[in-house]
Amino acid sequence: MPPSDSVQRARRDLGARLRALRTSQGVTGETPGAACGWSSSKISRIETGFSGITATGIRAWTAACGQPEAAPELIAIAEGIQHMYLEWREMERAGLAKAQEHVIPLWDETERFKAYAIDYIPGPLQTEDYTRAVLEGIRTRRGLSGDDLAQAVLTRAAKQKYFKRATFRIVLEEDVLYTRYAEPAVMRDQLARLIQFADYHPSRSRRDVGSPARPGNTGRGSRSGPHTAQSLGGERGDNRGH
Repeated sequence: MPPSDSVQRARRDLGARLRALRTSQGVTGETPGAACGWSSSKISRIETGFSGITATGIRAWTAACGQPEAAPELIAIAEGIQHMYLEWREMERAGLAKAQEHVIPLWDETERFKAYAIDYIPGPLQTEDYTRAVLEGIRTRRGLSGDDLAQAVLTRAAKQKYFKRATFRIVLEEDVLYTRYAEPAVMRDQLARLIQFADYHPSRSRRDVGSPARPGNTGRGSRSGPHTAQSLGGERGDNRGH
């Protein structure tokens, strides 16, 4: 079972920090690999977030890079990621609705939200049909059972209310705009929601980051169009979504 998106992002961030530590000291991947007894492919997987790393591995990595004092902070991050993973697995066993409800107390206390979306549209911006398609996909990929999908969709949709009182800054990558999780009518409605939200915010911006256009087709993972990053940010909004 693959880790949740938040866990995967945290792993990528940790891997990027390990790589930055290594390159800042002029050390190649072979050095921590030799210290830890790892292949170059495993070093690559750790630095790109596809594999985790233990406290022992971090100590060996930082020592090999001549920066052993960096180990405690990195170990704390790695332990936090492991806690996130175990917590999410437990929530998934309890059902998708519980996983959605679990974060509500934290959202209630939060005044500023930031999201960098690399795969799908963040929950607060989703239409209910798009949410249903995303959660159905999660349930299928993770082999989850239960009949709480409808409640999970309603719980996520209720988080629209936070646009009325909190500040959001959301950056969307190309995959968010062009990956199709549902039938065309659902995706059109979702795109209309994004346009509505972007038009509402005076601080919205869009920038092209340069990538060749790709032909589209039907199904999850299909993409088409130029590579863009869409920034939907700034002040409070009264929009519907997650």
